[in-house]
Amino acid sequence: MLQHTHHTPADSERLSELTKRTDSTFELHYFRSVGQGGVIRSLLVLGKANWKDRFETMDSWPAVKPSTPYGTLPVLYETTADGEVLQIAERDVIERYLAKKLGFFGKNEWEEIQINTALSLAKAVMIAFFTTILIGPESALPENKKKFLAEILPNYVKQAEGFIQRNNGNPFFVGKKISLADVMVSSMLDLFLGIEGVDQFINQKDTPLLLKVKETIDTNPELRAYRNSEIYGELNQASMRMLTKKFETYDPSKARVFS
Repeated sequence: MLQHTHHTPADSERLSELTKRTDSTFELHYFRSVGQGGVIRSLLVLGKANWKDRFETMDSWPAVKPSTPYGTLPVLYETTADGEVLQIAERDVIERYLAKKLGFFGKNEWEEIQINTALSLAKAVMIAFFTTILIGPESALPENKKKFLAEILPNYVKQAEGFIQRNNGNPFFVGKKISLADVMVSSMLDLFLGIEGVDQFINQKDTPLLLKVKETIDTNPELRAYRNSEIYGELNQASMRMLTKKFETYDPSKARVFS
């Protein structure tokens, strides 16, 4: 099992070879919500991987926490056909690992650089949203929401629209097929489109390319089937409850404009 301990060069070579296996099954250890597991699950679905969830509850988490590599979730367990288990921690690491393994990280190093750039821009917005709104002090919430909706998100949306425009008319951030950048940004839009006022700057007139990316993701047959499943509905409801606490008029139906 791959742990967060030191490995010899020989161990590293052996484990590196295991990451190239195509006969693996996957288990995602995370809480019963979309949250930080959403993009990971989407990649597994899009990649037609053999996978399942291992749900953690807030009640059981304190006892389980010490057994995880860094005391955080999500953690991905990859089991090869001969029983070798790779344990991979940290959301960003898991997302990039799966994207590379399942074919969603570009066809060459230049495309990989562009995907990483798009991800960096998107992550900055998510960090701002998470730190100032979702877990920020309640006393600062009105001002933080105002700044996010008036400055941070509109500025990002302009960057994203321009980024896609430079991709020669393809409905993706990079290249001619779905990448991790498309999945990540579509997931972000699932959160943001339900917020009152966001449709003033994310709409078919001002951001047709950004919405085309979302449409491409949302209408993927495998992902659509998963998102229409009972379990996804349950996970999504858990995430929506957190958002409605911060935005009283939050409308989750606006996020499913293409599905």
